[in-house]
Amino acid sequence: MADKREANARIAINISRDLFQRLQEVRDKELDLSMACQGGLEMAVRKREAKLRVEDELSELVERLRIEKAQAEKADKENGFMNGLTRAVKFSYIDFKAFERIAKMAKRFEQGPKIQEIVESALKDMHRDFIELFWDDDREPLYTDLEIYMEGYIEGVMDLWGKVSVQL
Repeated sequence: MADKREANARIAINISRDLFQRLQEVRDKELDLSMACQGGLEMAVRKREAKLRVEDELSELVERLRIEKAQAEKADKENGFMNGLTRAVKFSYIDFKAFERIAKMAKRFEQGPKIQEIVESALKDMHRDFIELFWDDDREPLYTDLEIYMEGYIEGVMDLWGKVSVQL
């Protein structure tokens, strides 16, 4: 049978002089210094192990969310494009000119304001209603990112306008 000491490893620890002095004042048979250190080290090691596991899982989570985000953005852009294209079939000439202005502003301010701000500003200047031009009815379409959906919607409208305007 192996001696209990053989199963254990020895380490040396450094402590402050103040802590050493305080330890000397309370040290007796009830304070098992080895067990106290083991308990503290056990807790510290468990915390570190958990942190490392979370960090590993975190990188996997970030990668998975990047993929999901890209998929959601692609779906938003495609849905916006299709909705813009199908909704634009009912547009008037004035509606198309409004979108032409919005598309020009969006291109000019590509790195500036967000599409939604550009659209709202342009429609306000033209005294037009946002919902009238962007939704078929009172129900807002499903999207994850309104900005990307609106970009797709404008592209869909402009795609149809590009085909129609050359024939006018």
